[in-house]
Amino acid sequence: ELADKLVRQVHDLRDKRVARRKHPAEATVWVKGRTLRAREASRDMKASIDELADKLVRQVHDLRDKRVARRKHPAEATEITES
Repeated sequence: ELADKLVRQVHDLRDKRVARRKHPAEATVWVKGRTLRAREASRDMKASIDELADKLVRQVHDLRDKRVARRKHPAEATEITES
C-alpha cells in the first residue's frame, strides 16, 4: 500500500526501502537527485505506516512544487534561495 501511494506521486521512483520494526516505521525513497526519508512511531503499526506514507507524500509534493516554481520563475527562485 505504501509503495502504491508513492508510485502514484513519483514517476521517476528508482528505489524504495521500507524498514518496519516493532512500532516505528522508517522509509527511504530515492528519487532523481534527492533522497527522501521519513520516520514515524506510534502504538499501532498500521497507524505508523499510514503517517509515514503521509509524510513521504507531503515531501514529494513539496519537492514537485519547488521544481515547478524553478521552471516557471527561474530568476525569482534563485533570489529566494540566496536570501
